Amino acid sequence: MLPLSYDLALSIGRFRRLMEEKLDRKAQRKEILDFIHSYLYVDENSAQSIYKYFLEQHLYAEIPNDRKIIIENYKEGEKHFVIFHSLYGRRVNDCLSRAVAFAVARLQHIDVEIGINDNGFYLAAKKHIQGLKALKLLREDKLELVLKMAIDRTEILSRRFRHCAARALMILRNYKGRSQRV
Repeated sequence: MLPLSYDLALSIGRFRRLMEEKLDRKAQRKEILDFIHSYLYVDENSAQSIYKYFLEQHLYAEIPNDRKIIIENYKEGEKHFVIFHSLYGRRVNDCLSRAVAFAVARLQHIDVEIGINDNGFYLAAKKHIQGLKALKLLREDKLELVLKMAIDRTEILSRRFRHCAARALMILRNYKGRSQRV
């Protein structure tokens, strides 16, 4: 399956924001259903399902959108998790997760596990993670530098380098009659 693109993620985030605004101002059900029909061009059953989904999420918590990242903390067994609901697409979430994980590792001196998908990412560790503090430490003008430091000497960098080198025929599989494993 292809990853969610940044542009499509922003469009979905905008729709979520508009839905949340309507729910915040307690718009009538019919008005919201008409909005869903006009915005998404869906049938009645789909519009009802979308309305119920957003209403339930709105009653339970906030709705992440193109202008708001929701951060959720929980503990399962010995692991502490911080989930970032950031709808910006998989590539942006990949970069953002590595930058935040790097900031957490530097801030708290702990190893951090990362998980990424189209709708956000999570960080996990054996100690409590200060995710919000780490996210606030990141600055737009220094993000590229932080990302370069974050991926330097990581396993993913060496794997991708090895993969690209093998595809470019820079790694010899056979040399002087001996076979090399790549």
